[in-house]
Amino acid sequence: MKVYTTLQNNKSVWRSWLDMFYRLSKTLEAKYNAEVISQVGGHLRIDFIDHILPDCEVVIYDEEKDILYAMSLSETQTRLWDVFCERNKKEDVFILVGQQEWGMANKDISVLNFQLKQCTYYTFLANHDYDHFYKIGLKTPFSKRKDKLFFKCATGRVDAFTLEKQGYITCDIDAIVDIVKYCESAITHKMGLSIAGNLEMCYRDIENMALGVPNLRFEYCNKYDPLLIPNVHYIAVERGELAFDPYQDLHGSDINVQKYINRFNEVKDDYDFLQYIALNARQYYEQYCSKDNNVNLLLAKFNL
Repeated sequence: MKVYTTLQNNKSVWRSWLDMFYRLSKTLEAKYNAEVISQVGGHLRIDFIDHILPDCEVVIYDEEKDILYAMSLSETQTRLWDVFCERNKKEDVFILVGQQEWGMANKDISVLNFQLKQCTYYTFLANHDYDHFYKIGLKTPFSKRKDKLFFKCATGRVDAFTLEKQGYITCDIDAIVDIVKYCESAITHKMGLSIAGNLEMCYRDIENMALGVPNLRFEYCNKYDPLLIPNVHYIAVERGELAFDPYQDLHGSDINVQKYINRFNEVKDDYDFLQYIALNARQYYEQYCSKDNNVNLLLAKFNL
């Protein structure tokens, strides 16, 4: 068995999933005596499948059984899709997180023999002690928290800036702060605003779940596995006339903004509901997203 992955370096932006791939590699090395083939940064070329591996993918190949396993968190389709389609072997397992972004709705998946699987963002989480801040947040009931939405983003969101101008967000969206100040601020708010990125789920989604801050967002278009249930794990904003399209959520509109405002005002004083969402989301985080569980959960997805 061979494992192909990228190791993090000091310039790595997505250190969390590289940490996950590293721990997955070490587990396979210990369990199956797998050979780990990696490089620090850059793109690793895998000759036998003619694929240049980005740092958001991991490939595992069992040479004896000729079984290919891979996971991709890429925002756009890579050659891995062609590789699995060309092989089309029922034992192969491809875990693809951004299925909506890769256009699965427009593909005929009935012809696929390989196992196409979904997961939640096991790896899309920075390595910080969220439990510490979660416990601090428990000391402040929702009735005492700010009547505001928490949202910070380095790349900006039109809807968020509009909400900031209207006074629904007051945490200075694009100001750079360290993770301690970020968490300290988040747990003082009744809700966190969740807006799609180039991949629909972003760091802030799981960070808020870990911190006990309910996410307010449009219903997820991707059917993550295990499923994130609207109005159970997050506060769902009704789409109404809007399409189920994460890119529409990303780019925003005046209609989006008004829908966020309406839903925020509907639930901001329903403290039992906010607590219900926070507890369910935290439980989901502990079971499926925490560093304690994610390697074993990913191995189970791979049937390894």
